[in-house]
Amino acid sequence: MSVITVTLRDGRDASVRRTVGERLTEAVTKTVAAPLDHLTGGIRQTPTTHRMGDRRERLTRAAKNART
Repeated sequence: MSVITVTLRDGRDASVRRTVGERLTEAVTKTVAAPLDHLTGGIRQTPTTHRMGDRRERLTRAAKNART
């Protein structure tokens, strides 16, 4: 059984989440040759306040802190 989990920030409407799920399902079934009944998944939504930032942003912040 293949399991797909996707995390999106809050605010995506149902049609966007549905499209993401459909396209990921299609890609996985084609890539690993898995039948649909052997695939499950879910979309988790997180508040934007839980964002950690990207790597570049963290490195820039760390460099600035190191200089002070």
